[in-house]
Amino acid sequence: MPSIAKRTPVLFVPHGGPTLMYEGDPNSDQKAFAYLRAFGRELLKKHKENPESVKGVIVMSAHWEHAYQKDENPREVSPNKLPKITPKLGKIPVGIATDPADGLGRLEYDFFGFPRKLYQEKFFARHSHELALKVADVIDSSDKYQAQLRTDKKWDHGLWVSSKVMFEHAGEADGEVPFPVLQISEPAGDQLKANGNEDDVANRFYDLGKVLAPLREQGYWIIGSGMSVHNLRELGAYYGGHADYAVTFEKEVNKLVQNVTANEDGKIPDEQYKRNVKTLWNDKDRRRAHPTAEHLFPLFFALGAADGDKGKQVYAAPQASLSWGTYKWQ
Repeated sequence: MPSIAKRTPVLFVPHGGPTLMYEGDPNSDQKAFAYLRAFGRELLKKHKENPESVKGVIVMSAHWEHAYQKDENPREVSPNKLPKITPKLGKIPVGIATDPADGLGRLEYDFFGFPRKLYQEKFFARHSHELALKVADVIDSSDKYQAQLRTDKKWDHGLWVSSKVMFEHAGEADGEVPFPVLQISEPAGDQLKANGNEDDVANRFYDLGKVLAPLREQGYWIIGSGMSVHNLRELGAYYGGHADYAVTFEKEVNKLVQNVTANEDGKIPDEQYKRNVKTLWNDKDRRRAHPTAEHLFPLFFALGAADGDKGKQVYAAPQASLSWGTYKWQ
């Protein structure tokens, strides 16, 4: 069997609204759509050539903010079949959606006021309980986090809409994604999303990414799904144009990723990335770019999962009070 030549890349991707799944939709960004589609085709090609190089995808979405969060739009939800943990003193719970039967992921239609057809969309990909247990073991082995397995948590649109764009045939059963998809929660991001302490913000999400980074050497791809600028409160005010902060804050996000100097071994020290996170958190435009920061936290998670790799901006464009920043570390 072919081996894994190198560890997998890490991505931060924008998921926008649910209409992103429709190519040509005027309320989404078509270049972002095109990048996600090309990335999905790359994954499928690599998996076909060497299944060991793409064994699964691990996603943190902005819409699962803490381990015990209930679905926003619950339908046909059965109680969790797995024990509820009591986190050890000092440990932060991290949710992991799973199904011991390795069934298809159930979709959460956690958006409101859209045309009926959006609530009928499907996305065919499977859980892997083996992968969920592996990720839980890695998390539990850390000194900072503890895993909460959840059979009652559906996949929110931050995962399945962007994934449906990536895997263009997965809207039908015969186009099922050929490797498992795993969703994890933010580590209690709800506690920090408005006025979090800069040190806690810099460490909490980054360190979880760092904990999971070794899985990249085993063929697992790690993705943070959010938005580099996300202010729905002012969306209507800037419709047809864009807010100044959608440009200026995106530039600061790019600095977060690229304003670094590698050590002799070619790696970026954790201290540099974390310092950049603090700088971004204290940026003058941050509170308007992210009135609540749950869509920013998956970026910090991806930065930690990069484990010292240098990143780059692969796409960005402002739209109203949003920005479609897309980043890759390799």
